[in-house]
Order: sequence, then C-alpha cells, then structure tokens
Amino acid sequence: SPCFIINADNTRILAEPGAKCIPTDGSNGIDVADGITGVTVDGLEIDGSGQETGDGIAFAGAVTDVVLVDNFIHNLGSDGIEFAAAPEGVVDIHGNLFMNNTGFGINSNGATVPAEYNSWGSADGAAAGDGISAGVDAAPYTHVALSLVSSGAPWANQVVKGSTISYAVKANLVNVNAADFVLTYDKTLLS
Repeated sequence: SPCFIINADNTRILAEPGAKCIPTDGSNGIDVADGITGVTVDGLEIDGSGQETGDGIAFAGAVTDVVLVDNFIHNLGSDGIEFAAAPEGVVDIHGNLFMNNTGFGINSNGATVPAEYNSWGSADGAAAGDGISAGVDAAPYTHVALSLVSSGAPWANQVVKGSTISYAVKANLVNVNAADFVLTYDKTLLS
C-alpha cells in the first residue's frame, strides 16, 4: 500500500533523519490527488528495494505549489516522481537523489517542470543516470560520491594494537559548495 495518500491542501511531510517510506504490492510511495494546493515532502527516503512498486510520488492531476526537497527516491518499479499534468504556482524540486528507478527520475509527461540541483545517480547527470522525460529542466545538477580507503594496517579497516591506521577520503563532486564527512568508531576499542 502507499505510505501516504494526500487529498487535502497544504499537506507537509517533514521527515526526521532515517525516515523511510517502503511502498508495497505495486503501490506508489505517495499518492497525491488531482487539484491539491500546497504539497511539501522534505527529507524522506522512498525505497522500493525488494518490493513490487509503482512511482515514488505520483501526482494524479494538476497541482499548485509543490516543494520536494532533500529526498532519496530509489529502486522503484516505475518513476521516482510522476506528474500527470503540469504543476502550477511555486514548483521547487531540489536537493533530491534519484537512483535506480525503472522509469525516469522525474516523468512530467511532457509538461515543463523545473528540477535544477538534484542528483541523478551519475556524475554525468540525468541523461547518464536516472533520466528525465521531455519537459524536465535538470540543469544544473549535483553529484556527490564519497569513498573511504584505509592504509597503514595489514588488513583493510583493521588496525593492530599499538599501530596506527590512516584513511583517505576521496570525493567526486559536481556543483557542490561544501561537504562534511564524519568517521564514527567504537571508542571501547581504543583501550
């Protein structure tokens, strides 16, 4: 079933860190009814991994004032976001990561939809990554890929007591102003 069905104006889904929507049985993650004004989805992971799913967010018809920011929409059986008709008013779609969806990252069905500063799962943008339908403006786009490689120890990510280990953090960034990296470890292992 869908995680959310939006059929009222001015609906906001503001996710806490780690919040995840997992649609099941061929459903969309979020169904948005036709004619709705004021839809915000912020910080939600919509994950279709291992499920039979539809779209991440499906807009059934014309909507007004849509804000979709900082969401991770991936591994769905159809599109990440699908608009059945052109959205109107304020349309703010940025900071999202679309990856490994069977359909498009965003399918506007030919309508003009601004979607700048999103990531499409590839350093080369939407055409090489999750893809967009005609009418979606995805330029400029963003991309962040981090990797962590250990050195100075006999085994990867393991250190011998009394020795040291070094980590190299490597990043492939496109249109990114800043990035943070935090290394966490079990402090009880320091004795």
